[in-house]
Amino acid sequence: MVKDLLSGKDVGHFELQVHTKSGKALSLETRITVLNRGGETVGAIAVLRDISYRQQSEIDLKESEKRYRLLAENASDVIWIMNMDLKFTYVSPSVVGLRGYTPEETMAQTMKELLTPLSFDSAVKAWAEEQAVEEKGFKDLHRSRVLQLEMNCKNGSTVWTEVKASFLRDSGGKATGILGVARDITERRQAQQSVEESEKRYRLLAENVSDIIWTMDMGMRLTYISPSVSRVRGYSVEEALAAPVEDVFTAESALVAKKSIKDLYKANKSMPGQGERRASTVELEMKRKDGSTIWTETRLSMVTGTNGTPVGWIGITRDVGERLKTEKALQESEKRYRLLAENVSDVIWVTDMNLRPTYVSPSIERLLGYTMEEAKAFGMEKMLTRESAQQASERMAKTLSVIKQDPKKALKPGSVELEMKRKDGSTIWADTTVTVARDGNGQPVELMGVLHDITERKKSEKAVSESEGRFRSLIESTSDWVWEVNEKLVYTYVSRKIHDILGYEPEEVVGKAPVDLMPLKEANRVARVFGDALTQKKPFAWPQGSARDQRRALL
Repeated sequence: MVKDLLSGKDVGHFELQVHTKSGKALSLETRITVLNRGGETVGAIAVLRDISYRQQSEIDLKESEKRYRLLAENASDVIWIMNMDLKFTYVSPSVVGLRGYTPEETMAQTMKELLTPLSFDSAVKAWAEEQAVEEKGFKDLHRSRVLQLEMNCKNGSTVWTEVKASFLRDSGGKATGILGVARDITERRQAQQSVEESEKRYRLLAENVSDIIWTMDMGMRLTYISPSVSRVRGYSVEEALAAPVEDVFTAESALVAKKSIKDLYKANKSMPGQGERRASTVELEMKRKDGSTIWTETRLSMVTGTNGTPVGWIGITRDVGERLKTEKALQESEKRYRLLAENVSDVIWVTDMNLRPTYVSPSIERLLGYTMEEAKAFGMEKMLTRESAQQASERMAKTLSVIKQDPKKALKPGSVELEMKRKDGSTIWADTTVTVARDGNGQPVELMGVLHDITERKKSEKAVSESEGRFRSLIESTSDWVWEVNEKLVYTYVSRKIHDILGYEPEEVVGKAPVDLMPLKEANRVARVFGDALTQKKPFAWPQGSARDQRRALL
């Protein structure tokens, strides 16, 4: 280098290692410019710059890059980098465990190849939104975006991932790329789906019972109320949720409700870990939308979190107005006796799609005498009479056939009247409503039903039918011809005596008018008589007249 300098050549810049007086090593960047005069080298100018700090920074940067690359390549999450054209520039090796593709294979894929169609649309939408934010003058340079995306795997399956992405930026804050981390959340998604399906099942149960089911937070604000509130109190679900406690109860019952909650809270607090099992029952007078009030019975329980901390309340409210009226009347008329009232409620049951019982409400014991365990072990079919079992089996087979042909076809709740066997050997009649419960994909997973005791109604219907039979027998045995017409003067009933008088069978006459059996002159006269009777709406006696028999002979 010195030889080049003496010959007048420009050696440019180079690095030198020197030592200070104290012995410390320094790295200097040196630039030497040769001075020429008349073609002869007369000197040189040298500029020296300390670059020790820069060199150390470069060393530290390489070490840092090495450490972070080591972290990226050993992390279970997939770390990746994209440029602004959405092309991968780096993918960590853990992508093999997540998707089955190597980093090189993944980097060659497009976003459309990487994601399922729905997730691709979500990613494109998020990308457009982030680009719009970038175009704004003021923006958060450190923001990130979290998406749940379903990715395609090499074996043809898919995997759900949670992707957190943020922009890489240059010194001026301009976005130059995207840094992302993808984590497998398949198990978490499955757990969430199970919770949602369970919630849906119990919500369906809650919304098909006659009682009002509700939940409330610790601030005494309603967070859920079942649709039956409309039938009991006249308010919609939305109106009921928005109402303060003072608008729900009468003044006295509002104080009782608050005291019951306070006492139950203290009782649960004194018995840690058993809060969810403690409950109390209280009768409260509630306000209806029409201004009237209604007496209800509410069973209240405190709900605790996983750590035992109280998080809210759950209650079941039942209309007991009629029951209380009955109790009051009996107390006044029979002071020496006291009525032990029972709450009669519908029986709720659930089976899987193979008709195996998975749930039966406790009210089964009041209705049929069986415990919940006995009812689940027997199954509903064994608690039916032979005829009703066959009827239920045919209806169920028809329903399952429809479901098999089109699993996602919407089915209206079906209702059927069945005769059921009680444990004591007697039978009752129940109206059974069946609903098909479905999962988040619309696939049927359970059958849910409600049993309502209609024994008294069936007895009344039987009595009416027997009474009707007796009167029909009387009519059929009389020597007179008895008939009935509707408002259009058309026969709807004709006794069998018409055959003896006119020769017609009753079936031949039903659907005709009386004038169809008369000569024209007589028909006109009778029509006027009928018209006057209908106008005046008074009973009338049939005037003597004539008619034609089956052979058209005049009688």
